[in-house]
Amino acid sequence: MPSLDRRRFLRDAAATTALVSAGGLATGAATPAQAAPPAAAPAPTTRRTGAVSFRWWGTAGWRVDIGDRTVLVDPYLSRIDTGLFTGAFRTDTPLTVRADVIDRRVDRAMTVLVTHTHWDHFMDVPYIAERTGARVFGTLTAYHLGLAYGVPSTQLSSVKGGEVLDFGDHTVEVVGSLHSRNPSYSLAFQGCG
Repeated sequence: MPSLDRRRFLRDAAATTALVSAGGLATGAATPAQAAPPAAAPAPTTRRTGAVSFRWWGTAGWRVDIGDRTVLVDPYLSRIDTGLFTGAFRTDTPLTVRADVIDRRVDRAMTVLVTHTHWDHFMDVPYIAERTGARVFGTLTAYHLGLAYGVPSTQLSSVKGGEVLDFGDHTVEVVGSLHSRNPSYSLAFQGCG
């Protein structure tokens, strides 16, 4: 089996998603997301026109701009050094949010999607939510961590998989998943919700 180039895979996946998404987004008014079962999602009557762009921020982080809306997925920009990738992981590493780095890249956000709550997916989310007013969607753990970091409950939504979030001009279908395993077939950090 040929080796898989991670960057090429991610780039090709984003390009394919952009093509599929740009052609299938419904036009609608800007309204907050409402969770609904798949059968309740309205059929698109017209195709959305306009630019859709995907920017990969590393790890699992993405910025998706859909017209004048910005959706962030796992926006981890602070990039603190925990020693994880040098073989000397330090559990006592302070989680220091780098506002200067975030502010240069996040000028707006309407929605933040959090796949799970490891620091390299969630750490910058409370700051971004406070700064932009974005609504955060994640597991129940993300909901409670958001509250603990001072994010108002009105900006937090817990999801578990199966929900269809209709934002009017785009739709997000939540899929439950498990964290990937490491080379020794175990999870590096148990209990990520």
